[in-house]
Amino acid sequence: MKKLLLLTIGLSFLLADQIYELNVENMSCGGCAKNIQKLSNTVATVVDMSFDIDTKDLNLTIKDEDDIQKVLELIKEKGYKAKLKN
Repeated sequence: MKKLLLLTIGLSFLLADQIYELNVENMSCGGCAKNIQKLSNTVATVVDMSFDIDTKDLNLTIKDEDDIQKVLELIKEKGYKAKLKN
């Protein structure tokens, strides 16, 4: 039973959503945020995106941590300069 509990806890940690803070240097308006928001439709593991236009910050929740590089590449392809803050 103890092994099963430890396995369950370990798996839940691996499957937990990952939250990333990004700075999108040239995101200057709601239209920019909307263009980036459309990316959530192309990456199935993106759970949530929230923006702060004033600070140019993007908070991103992803189910698979490996997909953060995919999201960064897609943002770059849209013409934005994004980098991880944390």
